[in-house]
Amino acid sequence: MSKICYKDVILKEKEQLRLRRKKLHIEHGTPEQENWFGIALSGGGIRSATINLGILKTFNKFGIVQQADYLSTVSG
Repeated sequence: MSKICYKDVILKEKEQLRLRRKKLHIEHGTPEQENWFGIALSGGGIRSATINLGILKTFNKFGIVQQADYLSTVSG
């Protein structure tokens, strides 16, 4: 069984992000200085879920969700 190195996982992840961006015609930064973009939403039950849904719908309306490289949520 081969050992998986942390650096190899990160390199593969960046490669997949670049492919996704290329398919969507999205550019963030330059090849020398890439800018990764993520959306993080906090939890707390139904109230936070409702607010987070509104935020995501608004972000989607302006094309922001599609440009995000990462989406992280907790609970709600």
